[in-house]
Amino acid sequence: MRRCGFLQNSYKGLVSGLSAVLIFHSMTLLVKLAEQSVDHWMVIFVRSFFAIAIMLPLVLRSKPYLGKRKGLLVIRGIAGFFSISCGFYTLGHLPLLDATVLFQLAPLFVLPLSAFLLNERARPMEMILMIVGFLGILLIAKPTHGVFSFPALVGIAGSVCTAVVFIIIRELRHTDRSSVNVMYFGIVSLAGSTPNSILNLHELSLFLLLIIGITGIFASLAQWLMSTAYQYERANRIAMLNFVGVPLAALFGYLFWNERPDALTIMGGAIAIGAVIAIQVLKERKAPQKSGSTTAG
Repeated sequence: MRRCGFLQNSYKGLVSGLSAVLIFHSMTLLVKLAEQSVDHWMVIFVRSFFAIAIMLPLVLRSKPYLGKRKGLLVIRGIAGFFSISCGFYTLGHLPLLDATVLFQLAPLFVLPLSAFLLNERARPMEMILMIVGFLGILLIAKPTHGVFSFPALVGIAGSVCTAVVFIIIRELRHTDRSSVNVMYFGIVSLAGSTPNSILNLHELSLFLLLIIGITGIFASLAQWLMSTAYQYERANRIAMLNFVGVPLAALFGYLFWNERPDALTIMGGAIAIGAVIAIQVLKERKAPQKSGSTTAG
């Protein structure tokens, strides 16, 4: 009976995590469609507004409303804002698959950043895999005369910011609710995107407003489902579900924009994502995580 309960919880975690990934990548499709008519600042502005409206009731359910570690929460919001700004810019300027693969590389940057910020040392094999992953990034970014394309550089910068967010969330998980965490992200993103958006509100049609609003709803739903997934299943197993988005992005890119990845992108993506998966496996063997370490809401 106990074993059956474990399997049932594991199933709940995997289903919730996979649902979150599918919803998130459906959101990226809508973002790319919207950016054909408005710039990425407008998308961030409207998306953040809707996300705040959804998160606010959850934040007000219990005190402290502003969280306990306010300084770190603000830094998380700033890092998240830079992450989403870089990510949405990359979506508008690169094929969907290329942008999606760059999104998945944040775990590679967690290793050096953890060593620098938290004094956590990585294993030699993890460092080797990180170098292999960076070689994969080179193939995706396609350096020309020693310089990456600017959109690819922005995408890589976004992955670095996402890695910072991962580290901060890990520090906040025992002191602040996920809803407060997401609320800070939404408020900073709304404030940061306002100056570039307010002058271009006339470009926003009702149809575009609806599409971008849905991305905010999708993002909030995906975050809630991912929090639920981490309650029932090991973090490393849930993290690996994110790679389901890569073939999904390839399918969306082909269906909507007739994008066909070249050999370098496929090879680089396989190398980089393979390195990330191998690092996740090593981490799980080194320190298996118990379910229930993350709380939703």
